[in-house]
Amino acid sequence: MISSAPPTNPRPRSSARWLLTSAVLLASPACSADELHSLPLDPSLEFRGTVNHTTFQAGDVPILLTVPHDGNETPAGVPERTTPYSGLVKSRELHLRDIAVDVADRLENTHGITPYLVIGESHRRYIDYNRDELESLGGGANEAYETAAADPFYDEYHSRIDGYITDIQGTYDSGLLIDLHGTSSVPDKIVRGTRNGDAIWELLEGHEVTAITASEEPYPGETAAMAQDGDLNTRWRSWGTNEWIEFDLGSNKTIASVEIAITLGDVRTYDFEIEVWDGASWVIVFNGTNTQATNDFEIYEFAPVVGSKVRLSCHGSIGANGSKANYVKEIRIQEHGWDPIVGPGSVFGELADAGYTLEPLNSEYGTGAETTFIGGFTVDHHGSENGGLDAFQMEIGMDYRDTQAERDQLVIDLAAAIASYHATY
Repeated sequence: MISSAPPTNPRPRSSARWLLTSAVLLASPACSADELHSLPLDPSLEFRGTVNHTTFQAGDVPILLTVPHDGNETPAGVPERTTPYSGLVKSRELHLRDIAVDVADRLENTHGITPYLVIGESHRRYIDYNRDELESLGGGANEAYETAAADPFYDEYHSRIDGYITDIQGTYDSGLLIDLHGTSSVPDKIVRGTRNGDAIWELLEGHEVTAITASEEPYPGETAAMAQDGDLNTRWRSWGTNEWIEFDLGSNKTIASVEIAITLGDVRTYDFEIEVWDGASWVIVFNGTNTQATNDFEIYEFAPVVGSKVRLSCHGSIGANGSKANYVKEIRIQEHGWDPIVGPGSVFGELADAGYTLEPLNSEYGTGAETTFIGGFTVDHHGSENGGLDAFQMEIGMDYRDTQAERDQLVIDLAAAIASYHATY
């Protein structure tokens, strides 16, 4: 969860805006464009500037904005991307760069907080920063670019993100990455992508479990500990209609939701209760079945309960495909659940309150809800499931960025939403 406390050793910042520094460099007649893009990092620009077609800014809060697809520069010696594959797109997503810069400015000047910022300035026809360079297409090309000449530019962008993630984690422990994109396919909406929760794994992971016990562990390699090891490929398995697995939180915690991933959850219907130990008795907070909607996490929400243990009482699966088998691949015990993404005070919650049309709706979340854009390489690679920050991709429809007036209003509302998230979570 993101702390709203300031860093203990805040970064020194010049009163001059980072963008002015970048503009002066770009306008300087002393060097050509090619010479500029090969300049080494000037120590005075460590926290703001443009190097190798990546514009960057250090922040003083654990929020990082990234923009991969609105660059308009031609990287020296890098050919246009021509090797075909199913996801090849070479067009810019217009106005995202200006929106990100203006949001960062407004956050600093109006809300008193400065986000981290990384913008890819190379045109997408040469480099797609939101594609994986390790996905080879043969002949030296990959999904991100055609030749190794693009390495310095591509690596600069992702190295800046990695460096800022390290800085945020070292100062705040965790943070939020917002990857800004544009869409014309759903022009009247803002679309959420968290890779169905994988990119916000840490945020959803919830309370730490200090001990796990179970009624039985009859199957070697499928023990109780595997129900909370962060791996959906392992599980606890038991056999019977009166089995249980118990998770000790070590001390009293507020619990308002539990997410459970069950083997064959999209095929079998499992009967179970979720119980919370409140210090005197087991309180049943859920009694029923899974929905058969997913083989991944399914969320079970209830009125907040304060307790130190959570128990899943399992009664096997029911129906035509039923048996006495009980499978739990993974469990997450949470105070907030998806609220930091879709609830009151969240970025998408505030945007909904401001009148924006969202897809999926904030009432739709969890595995399977994100079907239009689930999120791409950036939120996957730099997201918390892979050791980075909690991350989501925000696809902004053209109706919200087509005119200057629309962009100005979006900047006001998005900055307010980010500031609200920072203050709330």
